[in-house]
Amino acid sequence: MTRKNQSAGPRGPELMKGELHFTRMGDGFICRELVELPKKFAKVHSVEKVREAIKVYLTDLRSIFELRYPTKEEHDAVTKEERVKLAGPIFDDIVKSICVESLSLFQQFMFWTGDWWYYNPTLRSKCSFDQWSNKELFNRLAKEFVLVLLPEQVQKQVEGMEAANTAVAYGHFAILFSDKDQKVRRIITDTELFELHDAYGYVYLDITAEGKPVARFVTSRGGERAFFDGVHLMSHDTFQTCAPKTVVVKGGYKVNSTNCTIVNGILFPLIESGDAVAKTTGAFMGMCDFSSTQAIESFALSEATGTRLKINGTKVLLDEKELKPIGVFQPASVHLLDSGFALYDWSDFHEVLNYRFDSVLVVDDSKDWIRRCRAAFGADIPHLKEVLTSDRKEALKAIVEGKPEVVILDMHLTETEGFEGLWIANQALASGFDGRIVIASGYPDEQLQAMTTLIKGKVWAPGKNIERIRKLLCSTKWN
Repeated sequence: MTRKNQSAGPRGPELMKGELHFTRMGDGFICRELVELPKKFAKVHSVEKVREAIKVYLTDLRSIFELRYPTKEEHDAVTKEERVKLAGPIFDDIVKSICVESLSLFQQFMFWTGDWWYYNPTLRSKCSFDQWSNKELFNRLAKEFVLVLLPEQVQKQVEGMEAANTAVAYGHFAILFSDKDQKVRRIITDTELFELHDAYGYVYLDITAEGKPVARFVTSRGGERAFFDGVHLMSHDTFQTCAPKTVVVKGGYKVNSTNCTIVNGILFPLIESGDAVAKTTGAFMGMCDFSSTQAIESFALSEATGTRLKINGTKVLLDEKELKPIGVFQPASVHLLDSGFALYDWSDFHEVLNYRFDSVLVVDDSKDWIRRCRAAFGADIPHLKEVLTSDRKEALKAIVEGKPEVVILDMHLTETEGFEGLWIANQALASGFDGRIVIASGYPDEQLQAMTTLIKGKVWAPGKNIERIRKLLCSTKWN
């Protein structure tokens, strides 16, 4: 499974690629020459020059924001120039409120030219923006202030690429370069050089406390969204959005995609059920299917969850309860290229079959069926209960009062084949039961499916097939 400290591990012999010195450590290749970059920055660039560059960038960034109005009619009643003018003081106040004095000059440059503004709740709630920040200006400044300081060998590999984003935190930094035509990404941190192929689109970038970059982007694989955490290069059918915020937690990170959560390369069902952004698919720049309000709520939810998470090796706990993974991404194979960049292959994904529910109720008139369910699921489902009955009212009472997550329900509780299960299911749903109903009766599939249409709610019909029920109870595809 994944490692707790991704940069830890045995140190290998020193390697040379051109003029660069590398040491294999854990899952990556540490480049000696990168460590000196912040010192070079302070030596080459004066404080006045850097602060003027930051001022120019913030002035340009300021111009993309407009005052947000509650309705389209109110928005349209004010000219764009006036909306921008009204948003300016809000932007200025937010900039003044952000304290960066503890950061080095290099770190301040990297911070202000990053996407700090995108996650600022005050700015996002009070102002709107109709374009991404000025990437052309950032590209020029990044090359003028950072690219020139890199080893010549590294410069040659990125000089024809677009400088797309930066991240700085925890004493580490990352800068992302993108080749749109070749769909290649290169990431430079204070210790490593990364190269990713079939990576394009979004330029989200974060840095963890361990100094590993977390990048989110478009790919042609799986659900067409991908995640890279400096160890795992991850694609999966469920990855159909990369808009939810990355949150750094003690021991790693967490980030959501469509109805799922990644923690340190381990995939879980979505932790925050109220995250509207993580319920979306295919959202792209300027065409998002979620509102700015929902985005702000999503950011807050992710931050709050981060404070409740604990990572203990390969175990992830939320409020001291261990989460059940869907699967695990293996560390990617890494090839140190002659350029000095480490090329990461796509990670293998190993599915983990876990029961997704803690409380399941079996309702049936057959002692043998109840015994089989107990034998199959009793050891793994903490609260597996059974109701052996021929009385539909007794069965209904057990469901409504017990409130199980899943009911495995027989359709016939008597020998007269009165389809009591249909009545029980509809009455339970009408009474507010919001669990899953699983039809367990010995009919052919066509008839089982016909029964589902007679129940006024979501229902599944695997029949009296233990293995089909087991797969259903382990599935993450409940809708």
